[in-house]
Amino acid sequence: MKMILLAAVFFLSFSACRVSENGAGEASSLSGKKAQRRTAADFTVPSINGASVNLASLRGKVIIIDFWATWCGPCVYEIPGFINLKNKYAKDGFEIIGLSVDRDKAAVMDFVRQKGINYPVAFADGDLQDQYGGIKGIPTTFFIDRSGRIADKIVGAHEEIFFENKIKELLNEEADNG
Repeated sequence: MKMILLAAVFFLSFSACRVSENGAGEASSLSGKKAQRRTAADFTVPSINGASVNLASLRGKVIIIDFWATWCGPCVYEIPGFINLKNKYAKDGFEIIGLSVDRDKAAVMDFVRQKGINYPVAFADGDLQDQYGGIKGIPTTFFIDRSGRIADKIVGAHEEIFFENKIKELLNEEADNG
């Protein structure tokens, strides 16, 4: 019985939670040539601590935008790695924005405090989710390059080293002016 439970936890750690009835929970990568990347939709949203989170203000940095929820096991699994990556690469021009799809704001605030999340966390309403193509499964993670373009989209949980390799690759790219 213990082995079955461990296997189930392992499987859930590398899958995605459904957000809508149409949620596929599949990984889908948009990696491609730099010139083919589309510009990430700008947004300004209040963070849970009352400050504003504005994507355009972070231009010139490599950014992870993570759509997640407190009730999503795979999302929670990734957070310690994100905290480590923020600590390790912030000085190099890296930022993470956590966009919660939770409805219970108090639960998110408590969760962020308990986990010691060191990056901005805000709420992603339906309009913001639609600007990013509709979020059908979480975690959904977007990698934004220094020029403000979407370098990759990943649906489902991954190990810290997976994210670290993508971050290092993007940090080593030169930003375009257009």
